[in-house]
Amino acid sequence: MTTSITKTRPAWLVVVRAARRLAALYAVGVFLLAVPLVAAFRYLLPTLTIPVVAVFGFALGFLGLAIGKRLGFAILWSLLLVVWIASLQDGIYQANGSFLFWTMFAAPLYIITAIGLSPTSRGLRLEMLLTLGAWAIVVSIAVTGEIYIDAGDPIPAAWDNYVCAAWPMLVAVRELVRVVLFPRRANQHEAAA
Repeated sequence: MTTSITKTRPAWLVVVRAARRLAALYAVGVFLLAVPLVAAFRYLLPTLTIPVVAVFGFALGFLGLAIGKRLGFAILWSLLLVVWIASLQDGIYQANGSFLFWTMFAAPLYIITAIGLSPTSRGLRLEMLLTLGAWAIVVSIAVTGEIYIDAGDPIPAAWDNYVCAAWPMLVAVRELVRVVLFPRRANQHEAAA
């Protein structure tokens, strides 16, 4: 008769490994969106920098995500909302280029959030299809419009700048609402089953 002794891993190690896996999945999504963006707009490459505070915030967000879904998603979406509001400080006429940059980081997080917090698969598929379809339309509006990064004098904003400025606010607020309402929806779904 043989017996095996299993070593229990410390809880912090399990959390760190889970955070690392989620961050790697997110990084792959960002990379897949960054390649066409950089290929299409090479002159944007010097402006595609992320402050150290944002990197620290994302690391904290993924650790929070490994500890508790709601905490991590709330940190990550709040950080993306703050980054978006800060990017609008340069002027709404620059929203198209900033929107493409923001999308590179937000779209993979949207997919992870939708899959991680949606209780039903049918509703999830329809919601993701509609949201990603609308997102693709806004991306095409941004790409076909004028893209300014660090333009000198203020330029009058066109309608496409307003569309590109509004979409990140809508998505981030929607996802923060999903994070807040997730426990109620999950409890209602489990009670109905």
